[in-house]
Amino acid sequence: MSTSRKYKALIRSRDCVINFVERMDHFLKTTQEFDEQAVKIRLEKLDQKYQEFEDLQSDIEGMEDNEESLVDYQQSRADFEDKYFEVRAGLVRKLTTEHVTPNTATTHTNNVPHVHASVRLPQINLPEFDGNFQNWIPFHDTYVALIDSSVELTDIQKFHYLRASLKGDALKLIDSYAMSEANYRVAWDSLVDRFSNKHLLKKRHLNALFEYTRIKRESATGLHELIDCFERNTKILDQLGEKTNVWGAMLVHLMVSKLDEVIQKRWEENVTPDREPSYTSLVEFLKRQTRVLDAVSVDQQMFSTSSSSSSGSKFRSTKVSVNSTLRTRSQAASPAVRSIGLLGAQLSLVFRWINGCSLQTPSGSAATAWVGII
Repeated sequence: MSTSRKYKALIRSRDCVINFVERMDHFLKTTQEFDEQAVKIRLEKLDQKYQEFEDLQSDIEGMEDNEESLVDYQQSRADFEDKYFEVRAGLVRKLTTEHVTPNTATTHTNNVPHVHASVRLPQINLPEFDGNFQNWIPFHDTYVALIDSSVELTDIQKFHYLRASLKGDALKLIDSYAMSEANYRVAWDSLVDRFSNKHLLKKRHLNALFEYTRIKRESATGLHELIDCFERNTKILDQLGEKTNVWGAMLVHLMVSKLDEVIQKRWEENVTPDREPSYTSLVEFLKRQTRVLDAVSVDQQMFSTSSSSSSGSKFRSTKVSVNSTLRTRSQAASPAVRSIGLLGAQLSLVFRWINGCSLQTPSGSAATAWVGII
């Protein structure tokens, strides 16, 4: 077969694969009821077609010398991959929703009924990692559980998920690896080698504890953040093999040194000379303090709102009373007398009222009322 005929044959075969995925997408969007076994078969077939597309597209690109055409082929590959992942994700979701009907041919043993989920489970988002050592262990454990250890995903699919989960320095580390089955394990191992350095991880999480900024003033937010920092980093250090449960005195001293003076004094008053305080007891003490501060904050907000409303009502009542008195007196006199009398009455009442407001109203209320009267 000539090169031209082979090239055309590859293009036709690739187009057939693309059309298959388009039909699967149409099926997914137009079908209401799904048989569980049928969905699983379609998923398996879809994965086969994905691998078939990868092989065909690689052969087509290998026969192309034009750089501009190669760019177009790479875009075609990206478009196909997007459609493939969209359709596959849709089929997987159907397996966990009420739209899937059980296969009636399935038999059950031990009289245990086959139960299908009737509740739509929340979608689990892929973790992201930007190269920050603080986030490596949570990312590593989640990614391994969801993607790397999955037996349903091929290595090329895992590679796509890996790239989608990385950004920043972490993504740059594997950017040079071409997207292929063989390179997935190499790329993943590169990340593990770089960021699973226990020595560096321990140093970074210890630094997070020692370099934590001292709380400047008493606040619930400051205590919450301090507790979260110590709890998070000590748990990670435990995962790295350290036994933080025997660091009692050191952790207590370190954590107390980050407290503001007020809370630190309360803690020292709480400590009894005949009993060595533990890290756990310190954390519980601080949690109680945060609950107290949260409650006080709510009460202060309620009092502030109530006080503001009461002051505003008193101001409006006084202003109306003064203006009403002025109008009554001015209506009983002649025009000339009313003019002079009105000014005198205004000055007399206003000054008398301002003297009283200085004891009864917030700062600035008397000035505001004077402008309203004039």
